[in-house]
Amino acid sequence: MPEWMTHEIQQALDAIDGSPGHVRRKRTTVLRVAQALAAGEPLATVWRLPDCGSKGAWYGETRKGRRHPGWCEEPAVQEALRLAQARADWYINVRLGRSVERTLDTIVEAAPAAAEQLARMATLGVMRVRRNERVGEEPVNAPEVIKAINSVLDRADARTASKGPATLEHKLAPELQAALERAYGDVPADNADSQRDET
Repeated sequence: MPEWMTHEIQQALDAIDGSPGHVRRKRTTVLRVAQALAAGEPLATVWRLPDCGSKGAWYGETRKGRRHPGWCEEPAVQEALRLAQARADWYINVRLGRSVERTLDTIVEAAPAAAEQLARMATLGVMRVRRNERVGEEPVNAPEVIKAINSVLDRADARTASKGPATLEHKLAPELQAALERAYGDVPADNADSQRDET
């Protein structure tokens, strides 16, 4: 039984009739088809399951010039499938929604530590790491520092974001400019020019 099973779906399944050998397979196939449709999985996976009917049994087939209707054409099967698929859709959406919500909660909780790491990388050229219960600092290379600076600026304010309006100029704080010069030597000319303009 799927986790999303309800009494209403069970009643609809109970209304499906057929020979004793087929009725159980019909009901199981309805549930499996509903789950596959809700999850966006190919129905071919259902036809391969030993407890489900074949594709021909579900859609119908022609044998010796005579068409045998498929299970999916039976009104009771259609109603059970409608209810089961609606419930499976709801269940998957709720489960995915909770998963996204948990992920967002984790990101929000980690945001202060991530901001602190970005600030350390941007101002000191190091990041704090934990190894075997010991906390220490490790240097980061210049490209990582530049990425960290851009990340800080992008999140600080729309005026400092790299994707902000083209008319805005990016200027590093004088202390950050000096720290970069000490740690990495030359800095881009536009930043140096902008610093001279400020003095």
